[in-house]
Amino acid sequence: MDWEETAVIGYPTSLKIFGTDEITSPTRLVKVGDLSLEVELDAIRAIRWKGVEAVSGIYWPIRDSNWIALEQENVRESLTSNGEKVEFDLKFSIAKGMLNCELSLNASKSGFLELQLLMIPQVDFKTNRSGFAVLHPIFGVAGKPLAVTHSDGSRDEMEFPLLISPGQPVFDIAGLRHEVEGVVVDISFDGEIFEMEDQRNWSDASYKTYCRPLVFPFTYTLRAGKTVRQSIAISLSGSPSGARSPVRKTLALDPVPKPFPDVGLALENGWMCSSENNHLVAAASPKFFQVRIDSCTDSAFLREVARFSEEMRVEIDLEVVVAGDRDVDESLRAAADALAVAGVAPSRVLPLPEGYLTSHQPTGPWPKGATPAEAVAALRRVFPDAMAGGGVLTNFTEFNRHPPNPELCDFVSHGMTAIVHVADDRSVVETLESYPSIFASAEALAKGRPYRLGLVSIGMRSNPYGPAVADNPDMKRQIMAMHDPRHRGLFAAAWIVGALAKTEGHEVEAVSLGAPSGPFAIVFEHQSGLGQGAGESGSTRVLPMFHPFRAAAAMSRKRRLAVSGLPDGVFGIAVEHSKCVEMILANLSETGTSVVTHFADGFASVLSDESFANAVSDEDWITRARQPFEGALELPAFGVGFISAKS
Repeated sequence: MDWEETAVIGYPTSLKIFGTDEITSPTRLVKVGDLSLEVELDAIRAIRWKGVEAVSGIYWPIRDSNWIALEQENVRESLTSNGEKVEFDLKFSIAKGMLNCELSLNASKSGFLELQLLMIPQVDFKTNRSGFAVLHPIFGVAGKPLAVTHSDGSRDEMEFPLLISPGQPVFDIAGLRHEVEGVVVDISFDGEIFEMEDQRNWSDASYKTYCRPLVFPFTYTLRAGKTVRQSIAISLSGSPSGARSPVRKTLALDPVPKPFPDVGLALENGWMCSSENNHLVAAASPKFFQVRIDSCTDSAFLREVARFSEEMRVEIDLEVVVAGDRDVDESLRAAADALAVAGVAPSRVLPLPEGYLTSHQPTGPWPKGATPAEAVAALRRVFPDAMAGGGVLTNFTEFNRHPPNPELCDFVSHGMTAIVHVADDRSVVETLESYPSIFASAEALAKGRPYRLGLVSIGMRSNPYGPAVADNPDMKRQIMAMHDPRHRGLFAAAWIVGALAKTEGHEVEAVSLGAPSGPFAIVFEHQSGLGQGAGESGSTRVLPMFHPFRAAAAMSRKRRLAVSGLPDGVFGIAVEHSKCVEMILANLSETGTSVVTHFADGFASVLSDESFANAVSDEDWITRARQPFEGALELPAFGVGFISAKS
């Protein structure tokens, strides 16, 4: 037979891993001939032809006026597969029956797929975007030729962006044709006007062809009784180009010219620990505090920051949100006076007018009042002894759309969040694929200036695309939410190792990876109003990510080693000092794996579901849990291994 029955695949369900016991929809792998695809209730993912991922995914989100994807209700589905074709039918409603939707997929072993979406409003339904979105992969696609057919039948020959495009690289799309590693991908669209954006801006691992165009007004209305039809047809052909080189699966370490980056913590009002837990923050040994203030920041917080940083001998990187209704010099002088009274002397300062906390298209219009460049100029006058930063306090998207002038600043910065568009576990892991593109694009804009990342996190610190971050009191996997359940579990511990691993080969000088307390905490303190987490017990002292944070902070500025030869889904960081190798390995896959090393004399600790209870109750767990180690290290799903061995 040349087909397989559908197989359910997915991540393990564990409160200790994900910080929630929320049940997620299954992913079903279907194969017919050389075609395979993964079927979910809200997406078709990983469409492969002869083993090559030709299309990363097709989604059909229904978004409200705040861009939040609304949940499917009253779901009815049917999935059948035989030796010739796959059929998937899905019916669901939105917003208590305000909108009914019907999706159908037909795919054949010939490599042809057709999808149709019917949206049937029962009342006038307001939305910012509803309909199909096609995700194109990065690997094998970035910088490669792309043929575009427009709605009038005209055709353009162009390329997928290599560096990240700040705006839409392609408009008015009726068809796309390109290759991925020798596989020809031909896609046609009907029922709406489509365009493409470079989703790497938001750390998605894809380019996205979507409807409707951003030049159209938002919010718009789907009229009651008027059915909206959209369709997509995909044809896959050809064969992978050349034989694939075998991937070495034995760990290898090689020196790189750049030292390991500094690792720090973000601070703002409400994110300080209670005084009895300050020693735990000190034990984590952050190399800097990234402190954010605005016109509402109180003096008590600043005094605590001064005492905190002096006790730990930690530098302060200051982020100042400049009030939009005040003169920029006046606003910065008020901040400088308050800092001086409190005894805070920042080493670096990045000022940003508050209008630039929201996102704007690359062509504007831009906020009224002072520009970021004018804020940097004022900073030079007010903080003459501090290094002046340029950039944004939100995501790379905003950095890319309004980049700093590197001639005016001493360093550049932006933050990153993993849950702008989607929040499922797999997509959050996949965001790491976009990091090399983000770093390379930022470095091109920085033109040699030091590159210091703001808070890099799963949760969203602030929302440039709407009035506020999404509420998430039940701690579900929710896009654009500040509080994310995975931050409390092993998932985040492994994920930050992956984020640090992706800085290898780039100019990242420093990165902020959490906070003492609050939504991005490394130290455990109960937060009222949130669902029960894995670490909620009387003996809990730290969250799982405390341990890789502490180990990575100890690597700061040491001789970095490039890590290669790891199994799929495993990420690694390593340094060498005093004839010793210190390494952290994280398994961000859904199954356990073995990492083959050449070490014959070393020690290892493994953070896992099994060791969870001991790890969260002991800040020195890595040392206490060390066992003699040589050869292969076994890493369970979302496990983190800490290795110390002679070099």
